[in-house]
Amino acid sequence: MHDNSADPLCPECGTQLPSADPRFTVWCPDCDWNVDPTGTLAALTPPERARRAKQLARQEQALERMPRDGAPGQSWSASACAALALATVVNLITIALAGTGLWLLVAGTWPQRVLGALEVALAVVLRPRRPRVPRHTLDRAEAPALHAVIGRVAAELGSRPVDLVAVDTRFGSAYTVLGPRRRGVLILGLPLWEALSPDQRLALIARELARDAAPGRGSTRWTAVAASSLAVWTDLFRPGKSRQARQDALYAGAGFSATGPRTDGTANGLVAVVEMITWPLLAALAYVTDRAHRLLVGLCFHTDTQSAYRADALAAKAASTKSAEGMVRCLLLAETAVFAMERFARTTGDVWQELRTYLSTVPETEHARRLRLSERQGGAIADGGLPSIHLRLRLIRQLPHAKPTVTLSPDEPTTMDAELAPVRDALAEELRTYYGR
Repeated sequence: MHDNSADPLCPECGTQLPSADPRFTVWCPDCDWNVDPTGTLAALTPPERARRAKQLARQEQALERMPRDGAPGQSWSASACAALALATVVNLITIALAGTGLWLLVAGTWPQRVLGALEVALAVVLRPRRPRVPRHTLDRAEAPALHAVIGRVAAELGSRPVDLVAVDTRFGSAYTVLGPRRRGVLILGLPLWEALSPDQRLALIARELARDAAPGRGSTRWTAVAASSLAVWTDLFRPGKSRQARQDALYAGAGFSATGPRTDGTANGLVAVVEMITWPLLAALAYVTDRAHRLLVGLCFHTDTQSAYRADALAAKAASTKSAEGMVRCLLLAETAVFAMERFARTTGDVWQELRTYLSTVPETEHARRLRLSERQGGAIADGGLPSIHLRLRLIRQLPHAKPTVTLSPDEPTTMDAELAPVRDALAEELRTYYGR
């Protein structure tokens, strides 16, 4: 790979290269020479290339079906109904395991109680996982201005206000629901938050709240639980590496002598023989659950993609298309931000101020390279299951929302920064500890 240099002409097509910034990759916009200096795309296998091309084509088809004004499309489709049906079957199996297991524990004989305990244990393993929330959270009393802004955005979108704002060091954001009371938690990655302007932060908040307010959100959570259960089933059934190694040795004849299995003891030998006998059944079950998981994810693809596009459209409506576009474009700098954050965490300065200054000086040529890489990679670098960034930008640019429906007062950005100051300091110290300054 060709590193940064002062070469005025492209070595591939001979055209004039753009002005070089020594901090970033030199590349050619005409022929894409050195657009991928790490060689990620070149290392892909043909099946991986085909899978990504198919995923990108489906994302483009979903974009073409979006209304030009970004209005919500059809809530239900054949694939969404099929996904819900499959998820219901999977979740009912988990519920049946728990129910029959408890019944056997209470009313069964001792052998039946053992079976019941195993069923209950499996149901516990397959239970819906509680989302992990960052340690640093702010409630309404700790950040009244931030919660007030979020409340105005929620009212505009028809969503519910959040109960907590959690902050961590991811270059992104998320929304989750916790506990029996279904408390809404908005998760803000401080590196991304610091890199955005105040109006772009509004767009970020609106995007996450819009994803929660999307039609069929309850069915989405239901299918997510089923997908998680299928993934656990696959891991449980799939033979482990050590088991597979012993299996290969037995089949190859290396595990047997004239007198029987060569093991460290009789028990280990019996375990190996039992695993050899049960391995085909476990492998078949792992194959079935893995295919079911892939089918469920594929069926949810259209709904999830449409929901993501809709969230971007509503973010543009709340904060203007310009703000939403700037927010999405900033996501192109995720890798750049991670490396910069690590470097600044090893210094004695203000990590977040230095990161903000650094990202604000990224040249347009680097933005363009990252965008071109997004086009070539397709959904590979999509954030959290979102469509590829270049498609999200294409949607936003065709929207008519020029003026925001939610605005900030002159004092609110400064007040929100002050409310986040303790968290900023705490996360900066955690980064310095982690990177071992």
